[in-house]
Amino acid sequence: MLMYTVFFFNGCTDQGPGPYGDSVIIGKVQVEAYNDDFSQLLQTYDAMDQDVFIVYGDDVGYGNKVKTSYDGTFEFPYLSPGKYKIYVYSEDSSLSLVNDDIPVIVEVEIVAKRQFSDLGTITIMNNNVECNSGVKGKVFYINFDANWTDTLDAYYRSGESVYMRRLGSSIDHNAITIHDGSYEFGGLCPGNYEVWIYSQDSTNQSPSGEIPVIDTFSIVKNNEVVVLPDLVRID
Repeated sequence: MLMYTVFFFNGCTDQGPGPYGDSVIIGKVQVEAYNDDFSQLLQTYDAMDQDVFIVYGDDVGYGNKVKTSYDGTFEFPYLSPGKYKIYVYSEDSSLSLVNDDIPVIVEVEIVAKRQFSDLGTITIMNNNVECNSGVKGKVFYINFDANWTDTLDAYYRSGESVYMRRLGSSIDHNAITIHDGSYEFGGLCPGNYEVWIYSQDSTNQSPSGEIPVIDTFSIVKNNEVVVLPDLVRID
């Protein structure tokens, strides 16, 4: 359970907590979206339409709940002096619970009438971000003579293996070009990636005779399709 405490001191009162005063608590909820095992932060965004709960004093259950606005903000008005708990549910990044929701709790005390208490940003996490962006491009093949001086043939080539991975990841994905030399990778989350093919080494410096031809790209939002320049393979 995540918990932190904010105290606002403005005077004193004997009135208990509840929804019958003239003080206000506001705040904002932000989401950190991760991959499946929470090992990589994919994006951060304001939590729209998120349930936020308030507990009055030492009550067992919550006294009221509101939903965040489009920008993640929320407000609990008409509060009397007393102690309150504000909480929002977040997914458990330790992946150790059967129920993966845990409350992120902020404690606040209203100590005077007409007090305005800003809790700042409450951060919650999830690992179910929708990944629906993609990248596409083509592989162009150039066949040289033995001296690498004259072009014998050049065309968009089918059947070429193309590889892609997120930068910092050890997991490769591969695709095969179709009849017009094109390839495509889908289901990508915002982040930085690289795509590559293998080509003959015209300098004869590579022990294997092949070198990678690499292009990097970034996806900054969902529903984005990045179109890359041609990857050129020589032989």
